[in-house]
Amino acid sequence: MKVSENLIFPLLEESSGRDREIKQFGIKKVEEVIYHHLFLNKDHRQLDKELLGKIDGTTKGRISANILYYYGIKGKNNKNRAIYRGIFHGISLLDAVEYLENLIVQKPSRRDIVNIIKILNHLKNSLDREEGDKDYSYLEEIDEYLKEVLKDNVEKTINIVDQVKQPNFSENILDKKSGYRRNPKVATESILVADFKCEVSEDHITFISKKYNKPYMEAHHIVPMKFQYKFPNTSLDTHANIVAICPNCHRLIHHATELEYERILDLLLNKRITRLSNCGIDIDINTLLLMYKE
Repeated sequence: MKVSENLIFPLLEESSGRDREIKQFGIKKVEEVIYHHLFLNKDHRQLDKELLGKIDGTTKGRISANILYYYGIKGKNNKNRAIYRGIFHGISLLDAVEYLENLIVQKPSRRDIVNIIKILNHLKNSLDREEGDKDYSYLEEIDEYLKEVLKDNVEKTINIVDQVKQPNFSENILDKKSGYRRNPKVATESILVADFKCEVSEDHITFISKKYNKPYMEAHHIVPMKFQYKFPNTSLDTHANIVAICPNCHRLIHHATELEYERILDLLLNKRITRLSNCGIDIDINTLLLMYKE
């Protein structure tokens, strides 16, 4: 669900300056408190009980309130309800991040801009963790597809036609987080077409997978899926945008110094630039590198 054009993010209060609870519980727990309050409609008492372990109710929500007040998330409407509670209810984490980014660009003179940036950075951290969990599950699915395809040791002919296709958006009703669905079958086909060779360099040697008895390869989207919203008319989950790379190169792209991963991204983009354009994905190296720095 996209953010409504009618949504107004109220001015945040000045930070309370009290960081005792933040130091006590740590940033990850703090980010959970912010997410559950803004997205899952949880009040202070619920947050203390469900996230901070204060199940006896004696804190009356004061601990989570102090965490939220540090970021200026404070205030009530005319119905005596916290004005930020559930403000992003039913909205994906990705869409909320985009909304706050646009808010900063459009209204940089807001007096609460520092607190908005702090909250935005916490939401981006939550988004990164969410994407990490999805990545592991996604790679497991690819392995299972490859195992199934190769179980009879029969070479499969894959016919790929690069073309514009519509994004596939799905919502996880259970936790109200949304994401752009990645089809492991498409990634599997990309690995098969690459003949289990790393597209950074065919000389890269990796181990033999016990599931499908071929050199282990992983699939990587050159333009990250979290930026699907920048390409509303074409899916990023397409063969042209998916490369087969060895696990070392995959880790390098995500965790190495800028100098190292920029070199590889430039190489991969040059290899796929025409195919990407055929699919409606027009991007240059500078724009791509900015995405990886976010």
